[in-house]
Amino acid sequence: MLSLPVALAACGGGGGDDGPSRTAPVAKAGAAQTVKMGSVVTLDGGASVNGSEGGALVYAWSMTQQPPGSGAILSAADVMQPRFTADMPGHYKASLTVSDNTGASVPDTVTITATTDVPVAVIEAPGQASLGQTVILDGSGSVAPTGSTGSLQYQWTLVAPEGSQAVLNDAAAAKPSFVADKEGRYQVTLSVSHNGQASEPRQLEVNIKTTNRPPVPVAKVLTAGGAAVTPTNDEPPYRYQFERGVPVVLDASASTDPDGDKLSYRWYLFHNSPGAGYSVVGLSQPQASRQSPEQVFAGEKMTFTPDVSGDWSVQLIAFDGTTTADTSVKFKTTKPAGVPNSKPVARLLPPEAPRDIQRSSDPVWLSPVSYDVDGEALTHYFRWVETPADFTPPDLSEQHSFMSFTPTKLGKYVIELISEEAGGSKLRSDPELTELTVKDAPNRAPTAITTIKIQTVLIGDRLVFDATGSADMDGDELFYQWTLIDRPDDSKAVLQNSDKIASYVVTDKPGIYMATLVVTDSKGARSKASHVMYARGQAKSKNNPPVVAAAGQCVDGSFHNKYTVCPDFALGSEDQPIVAGVQVRLQANGVIDPDSDNLYHLWSLEQPEGNGSADAILSQSGLIKVEKPGMYTATFVTSDGMARSEPVVKHFKAVERQNFPTLLLEFNATGAKPEAAQPGSDNVRIQQALPHSHQIYTNFNAASNWNKSLFYTLTAFGGDYTVTGLGTSQSGDGTGDGKVYVDGLENGQIIRQGTSVRFALRDTNTSPNTDAEWFFEIQERPDFRFHVKNGFKPKK
Repeated sequence: MLSLPVALAACGGGGGDDGPSRTAPVAKAGAAQTVKMGSVVTLDGGASVNGSEGGALVYAWSMTQQPPGSGAILSAADVMQPRFTADMPGHYKASLTVSDNTGASVPDTVTITATTDVPVAVIEAPGQASLGQTVILDGSGSVAPTGSTGSLQYQWTLVAPEGSQAVLNDAAAAKPSFVADKEGRYQVTLSVSHNGQASEPRQLEVNIKTTNRPPVPVAKVLTAGGAAVTPTNDEPPYRYQFERGVPVVLDASASTDPDGDKLSYRWYLFHNSPGAGYSVVGLSQPQASRQSPEQVFAGEKMTFTPDVSGDWSVQLIAFDGTTTADTSVKFKTTKPAGVPNSKPVARLLPPEAPRDIQRSSDPVWLSPVSYDVDGEALTHYFRWVETPADFTPPDLSEQHSFMSFTPTKLGKYVIELISEEAGGSKLRSDPELTELTVKDAPNRAPTAITTIKIQTVLIGDRLVFDATGSADMDGDELFYQWTLIDRPDDSKAVLQNSDKIASYVVTDKPGIYMATLVVTDSKGARSKASHVMYARGQAKSKNNPPVVAAAGQCVDGSFHNKYTVCPDFALGSEDQPIVAGVQVRLQANGVIDPDSDNLYHLWSLEQPEGNGSADAILSQSGLIKVEKPGMYTATFVTSDGMARSEPVVKHFKAVERQNFPTLLLEFNATGAKPEAAQPGSDNVRIQQALPHSHQIYTNFNAASNWNKSLFYTLTAFGGDYTVTGLGTSQSGDGTGDGKVYVDGLENGQIIRQGTSVRFALRDTNTSPNTDAEWFFEIQERPDFRFHVKNGFKPKK
């Protein structure tokens, strides 16, 4: 990047002599080096050249690439000749930029290759994980002696804490795993061998921490009108039925916490979740009730009086000091016996709904919000009272659920609504007149939108409620009104900036903080009052950071996820690089927050120049383009807003197809049904790793008479390869009416360097509940095993 003076000079000035041209300094990072692993490498920028303005050169070095498992760091970044130790075999890249009075140079890069005469074990695994989590160990980055061929053999050992029953699922695999069943430190050791020569053992500790288990809330009705009531069902959420108008006591005393933590409770008449959004009021006729839907009740028991017949749902949230969990209790209230029938109330629109309508050739639909406190179903009758003189009103006599008209004429429209009980009494409401005005430019009500970017904070931190997404369709200025409707027991927190687009509280106690939002435009129209727009967060006194079990990359088969095999992240090594020109999925597995906090994910990508993929992905999984050959470094980290996980760094290599070093396996597929591809056809090919072990399930549809076939291609690079141990098997209820075989590949077949063989895995069984298996090995690479199992199930 040019410095500011250089940039201005490049643009030139007004007439006259531009003066001598200026040249930037030139960085020279030195010649490429090949060294033995363990050597101290000295970088040399002494050949760098000053720019035209001269002055002392300032050096800026950085390490841009290093092998998996390397902890190499530069001795200094601002000297001519920094040093580092090549602690792992593989490629290191260092970048140098120099600057002087003229400005800064473009970077120059040097590559250092470290070789080894012995195999080297490399372990990648999370430094910490949660109790009960499956911990994946990765030794696939281990390195054979430089220049050698053949595969590595792996030998893992695990030392678990006292009392643990944890064992490795396969101590000879490149990527074994174990289930952490006890809290404490687990020590893993890996030794790799090659042609009888063993590496030095490499050790790693994985620290297992207890996960806070969420509470288990249980909400019941204790009494209604002073009498005990029994639920109408046996499992939560419990349901009840009783008469309206009597005090109801709701009870949370049956709630438990698996960790024995003390619980606090909140009861809500509107249902909400962590974060922000539009609430669902737990009442079938909220417009009929005098109970405010924004009421919040604290304590193990809640008492209130349902004043409307109908269906109620009350939400209970339990908080253990770290994590919340919710449930609900539902009940139906009925009109008390002997109480006179109440007349329904007619209402065409909610009170806050705008009465101005845009002139249009499209119909306007109006659905009444009438109510009946006795819970009776209603039939509606509409009548025109007044319309513009040049408007021909439609007949409303047959419309009893809603009404519609097309507002083509400007002016005043008055509609009468009468609502009638559909039951035997046929009791009618008083007439309700609603005046609407059709305009060319009516003022439209604004929309309130709430967000909360960080949902959980530590006590003493700010919890910010944000209304940035709120909008007015007419472009009017908006005015905001936040109301704090909930805070923890004994909290003295006060809402700050309650009339601003972003409001906040400084948290002082652990628990839930909730605010609601109403927006009003400069002409007085307000957002829907019948909808509760809320933002909910929480504070806690201590935090456990999130953990990540594994992360990595796989070639994406986005048209059908069963052909994207991500769990082992095997592709991208020196032995099996990714063939450039594909999409690669970055995937993080086993991402857990011990406190169940909301997580914010980040993949960051370092890529070869000109590759053109995004440098960041804000999700647990995402696609990148791998179009250029070279080294890629993808780093995954997640945060709960208070602490970050340990970063998982994955290095992977891409090459042009003609430079692939060994035997290349690809799945052949096309379109939405990969099985429709045929050997020899020009179809989509998805690179697969070797060894290849894959299990899928095919749904069987007898009407289609569709037999199962899966298609692959093997292409030989770097030598010839011999197929051995080729075989098939079948088992299950439907065996015997067809056969399982490999088409296009034979036992003992030699795949010559530079040639490809397309083959199909066939299964002609037509009965459901059969399993088929196909398998073979490669003589020159015993580790290149192929095994596919296809389960055949009835289509539902």
